Amino acid sequence: MVNILDTTLREGEQTKGVMFTKQQKMEIAKLLDDLGVDKIEAGHPIISKRDFECVKAVANIKLKAEILGHARARKEDIDAVADSGCKWVGIFCGINEISRENKLGGISKEEVYNKIIESIKYSKKLGLNVRYSIEDSTRTELKDIIEITRLAIKAGADVISIVDTTGCATPNEFYKIIKTIKEETSAKLEVHCHNDYGLALANSLAAYEAGVDTIDVSINGIGERAGITSLAELFVNLNIRYGESRRDLSKLSYLKDKVEEYSKVKMDKLRPIVGENAFTHVADLHVKAVKKNPNAYESLDPVLVGRNRELIFKK
Repeated sequence: MVNILDTTLREGEQTKGVMFTKQQKMEIAKLLDDLGVDKIEAGHPIISKRDFECVKAVANIKLKAEILGHARARKEDIDAVADSGCKWVGIFCGINEISRENKLGGISKEEVYNKIIESIKYSKKLGLNVRYSIEDSTRTELKDIIEITRLAIKAGADVISIVDTTGCATPNEFYKIIKTIKEETSAKLEVHCHNDYGLALANSLAAYEAGVDTIDVSINGIGERAGITSLAELFVNLNIRYGESRRDLSKLSYLKDKVEEYSKVKMDKLRPIVGENAFTHVADLHVKAVKKNPNAYESLDPVLVGRNRELIFKK
């Protein structure tokens, strides 16, 4: 069974105009815990006093899910995560030339490797579990990914996250990346797929088939630019296509409504699973057939995901 990390509280706040209150974050975290996610990424506590207090509040609810705080490869970021009460730190740092030149001040590959290794070792000294995310993985040479993965594991990293930062990978490419890393290293792998090309879900499922250990999602797919893999869409696919039935899908509709209310980001009516029209039948032929047997035009029972079908009878 694959683990699920929900990052609505961190990635979701990178959606234009979205900022949850502390109480809203705590409520969403509890709903996610009830749903059965394995980890919750609570935020990036170094950003501000508000962010620190929100992360700390979520970390201290005593949920079944493990709580992770986001951090750059810097001691002050890692200290903030430790001080917030999170048991996991998610260190992110790219290693390709684009990252080194534009985000890290033009440092060399050796320098960035040392920066990552020291950050992981420092985190372990503080007693934190470590996820190291290779930012912009899909535009990074695979040999470099394997090299830094081995070095990160040796330094103490517990999980390596492969991040399709710009959402540019295809499912076939992403499958090969995950499969190769699994074969060449001993890493526990996580994936974080952006939806710039509309392929976040497909890439997440490709990673699942390649044997990935954890998949990142957000409620309603909210996040930077076009967002990331949608929790509802992934959960339904895992349940229907792959038999992973340990999570209660009937709560998906309520969760969608609550985050839509708090984020003020309205879902497209045509959005799969949670969109207003997802189980609406209009054409006369469809309506008559569904009235007789819903399986005629549905492969998913809307009740399973907390929805009802709607039949539109034209006059």
